[in-house]
Amino acid sequence: MKVPGISLLSLFLFLFLQSCMHDPTGLIGIPDDPGGGGTDTIIPLDPCDPDSTYFANDVLPILVSNCAVSGCHDAESHEEGIVFSTYADIMESMIEEDDLIVPGDPFDSKMIEAILEDDADDRMPPPPNTPLSGGEVDVLIAWIEQGALNNSCEGECDTTSVTYSGTIANIVSNYCLGCHSGTSPSGGISLASYSGVAEVAADGRLLGAVSGFSGYTPMPFGSDPLPACNIDQIRIWIEDGNQNN
Repeated sequence: MKVPGISLLSLFLFLFLQSCMHDPTGLIGIPDDPGGGGTDTIIPLDPCDPDSTYFANDVLPILVSNCAVSGCHDAESHEEGIVFSTYADIMESMIEEDDLIVPGDPFDSKMIEAILEDDADDRMPPPPNTPLSGGEVDVLIAWIEQGALNNSCEGECDTTSVTYSGTIANIVSNYCLGCHSGTSPSGGISLASYSGVAEVAADGRLLGAVSGFSGYTPMPFGSDPLPACNIDQIRIWIEDGNQNN
């Protein structure tokens, strides 16, 4: 029997549309880009929960800048066998056979006990270092209460208004000054002022170290790398002329 051409065309279109409706390989959730002035949308892979305390985001910067410092509890000095450079180091450290961290019980954790010690000679950080602020102590206590997890989150990364005073100085304070400040900074490199930071930014050492480029010693030394957002902010600041802004 002869089938009219129009019927064959209709049958083909029907089968084609049905196959498209059941195609599982289509791209989902990518907005159309008509071109000309589209805006970027930041979609965190693991959004930060305001009710949670994160090791990588909240806790590690406090410990690196106050405890994992040269001559105390960094990877090189490891006073009393205690290292505050990485999560594994912290969780494995002990004081007089007692756990430094007891997940879920901050006040049975030797770290909190040492931080809250009334006797200045036994308190950590030891004099003449400045004691942790109340806010910093609260962060550490909350983290332990929540299980002392090795967790992190990705909030929005602001790369549109990167400045030295508002962005870079905070990163340096959180991750670098523990070793690179004072009268005997590690490697003879002081990052306690803009001029010191600008010097290592201009010759490539800052970006090379925090990015782990070949030929540079990765920084922070012996610790986890900086969050990708912070590395991007440092790169952008340098590309913009590492200004004192």
